[in-house]
Amino acid sequence: MAWLLCASAHAAWIDTKGTVKHIITYAHTNTVLVELSHAGADVTACSNKSTFAISNAIQAEARSRMYALFLAAQASGREVVVSYNNTGGCEQ
Repeated sequence: MAWLLCASAHAAWIDTKGTVKHIITYAHTNTVLVELSHAGADVTACSNKSTFAISNAIQAEARSRMYALFLAAQASGREVVVSYNNTGGCEQ
C-alpha cells in the first residue's frame, strides 16, 4: 500500500486501487510517475486520472521506498492503493 502525501485545509483524501501498468522515472526532476489499471477521482488541476506522480518534494528515501513498492507490485501483479488529496497540483 502506498500513500502519497499532500496537505490542504479543505482537501479530502481519495484512495485509488489497481495494478501497476507503467512506471516512468524522470532523472532530471527526480519525479516518478505510476499508471494504475483503474482511474482515480477528478482533481481539478490534473487531466490524467490514472497516472500518479510521486513528487521530488518527498524525501529521497521515502520516494525510493514507494518506487520499490510499485516495482514489486508490478512484477507480482498485486494491487496497490494510492492515496492523494482532491486539491492542489498533480504531483503528490
